[in-house]
Amino acid sequence: MRTNLQPSRKLAESASAGVLGDCHGVYSPAAIVQAPSATSVSRAIVRPGHQPDGQEASHKQIRALKAAEQCLKKKLDCKEEEIKDLKAEIQTAKREYEEMEGKVDRADERFESLQKENEQYWRWWLNKIQFTKLLLSMDHDSNPRHSREIAQEIQRHYLN
Repeated sequence: MRTNLQPSRKLAESASAGVLGDCHGVYSPAAIVQAPSATSVSRAIVRPGHQPDGQEASHKQIRALKAAEQCLKKKLDCKEEEIKDLKAEIQTAKREYEEMEGKVDRADERFESLQKENEQYWRWWLNKIQFTKLLLSMDHDSNPRHSREIAQEIQRHYLN
């Protein structure tokens, strides 16, 4: 196996393009990377803390994925908060619905009782009218005294 401290051709081109920057003559074992050659292993010296193109791209992709993950987590938190708010609104609406349903039930009961009361009142007046007709039909003779007595009886009946 041959060890070469000269950069591989691909890394040299990247370095000349300004991708890797200058090394300032600092070499470390962690900075030596394997070149992508299948038949021979070449090593290149790069600045410490600087990743070659493939690893740098992977790290950029990882950072992008982590940023996307954080963004999605924030969106999820927002959606969870919206869901909590909607659930609270639903509970409030259910409670208001039940209260209104109770009010409607009480109003229906009151309406039924008023209908019964109205029917009783109507029957009472019908009874009074029939009684008056009966008294007026009894006036067969044209005796004024008898007519006055009937009128007084009608007044007494209605005023009491």
